[in-house]
Amino acid sequence: MIWRLWQPPFVLFVILGCGEQAPAVELVGLAVLPADQFVPGPTSGQFIEPANGRTPPFENRQPVQGFSALINGNDGTFLALPDNGFGTKENSADFLLRVYELRPDFATPAGGSSASRIRTTWVVPAAAVSPFRSRLPRL
Repeated sequence: MIWRLWQPPFVLFVILGCGEQAPAVELVGLAVLPADQFVPGPTSGQFIEPANGRTPPFENRQPVQGFSALINGNDGTFLALPDNGFGTKENSADFLLRVYELRPDFATPAGGSSASRIRTTWVVPAAAVSPFRSRLPRL
């Protein structure tokens, strides 16, 4: 009985939603970080296997990798939180938590290099705030 009460409005909603056009989207600028972007820091990648042409460990450096979050600083900068290490608790004990401040120089039809400057703020060794053991010395 309840099914019949809400089924017609639901179907109508879906039909109305399908008829709308998606908003127009235009790429107006592009900034790129190289896949092999690193920042100075303790050696990392000691517990991962070689992959995609990269051979760990990464001596005295930490990979920038992908970002889990970006926050617009509204001044030409973005705060970025890196992804979760190398993918598992077991292989990420030497990946340090940090926050990046990115200042992209967006490539646009009017110019721009598409490069980004990075400033790093180290937070703490991962073991200080997570349940897995860090293999790095305490700061």
